[in-house]
Amino acid sequence: MAGSLKWMVYTADNGDQYSVKIDESNGELAGFDDITTAMEVAGTVPPVLPKNLKMRYATVVEPTSGSSRQIAVGKPTTPLWLGSALTLLLPLFGGTLAGQAVAWGVRLLVEEVFSRQRPNASDTGFLDDDAS
Repeated sequence: MAGSLKWMVYTADNGDQYSVKIDESNGELAGFDDITTAMEVAGTVPPVLPKNLKMRYATVVEPTSGSSRQIAVGKPTTPLWLGSALTLLLPLFGGTLAGQAVAWGVRLLVEEVFSRQRPNASDTGFLDDDAS
C-alpha cells in the first residue's frame, strides 16, 4: 500500500462496473476511475464488487531489491494491462525516502476470475417437518 484507501470503480471484463475500496495511489496508476466521476456520469453508485469476482492484477518487481507486489488493474483497456506500460512508478518501502518513487517492472498479468457457486440439492437431515 502506498497511500490512503479510497472508493474507486473497477470495470469488469464484461463492462460491468463495481465499487472497490483500494489504495488511492495504486488505483490511479492502474486505471481505476474515481467513484465521484462515475456517480456524476451514471447518477448512481456502482454496486460493491461481489465476493465471487476476483479482480485482474499485475505482479510488479523492483529490479534492485527483487521485491514484488501485486497491483489490481482497474480496466481491461489500461496501458498496464495492454502491455504498453512496462514499468510503474511506485514507492519502495524499507529503504527509500517517503514518497520516493521507484520503477517497478511488470512481471506477470493475471486475468479476472469469476467463480460460480453451485447449488447443492442434498438434505442436511435436520428435522424441520419437511418431507424433502
